[in-house]
Amino acid sequence: MALRETRVVSPDRCARRQIARNLIAGTLLKLGPIARKATGVISGIGIDYRAARRATDVALAGDPARLYEALRGGRFVLVAPGMAAHGIIAPWADRVTVVAPADPSTPTCSSVPTHTSPGPATGPKPAS
Repeated sequence: MALRETRVVSPDRCARRQIARNLIAGTLLKLGPIARKATGVISGIGIDYRAARRATDVALAGDPARLYEALRGGRFVLVAPGMAAHGIIAPWADRVTVVAPADPSTPTCSSVPTHTSPGPATGPKPAS
């Protein structure tokens, strides 16, 4: 019964489909917006999260020099001016990296390893 319902596709037909698919995909990937979207999805950078927006790359004081470089470690990153935040995150020190922005007027914000940010932190600013 199962053999009767199974259709056998000839190798010639498969080859034609593969050629058509490659031709169409190759043509579409030459278009800028489609190529950027495909590259973003493949690399993971183009994945959108509804509740968060992509964090902007912030210049940091010290090493690493940029937020995106700090995120490469795969840990949560807290961008906070001054050293007061180190005490606040002590219970999570094994999972959170605290970095200081190069510009002290940069608002305190958090970022997760997927490079998304819930936005500036709310509440009182830590003492500088």
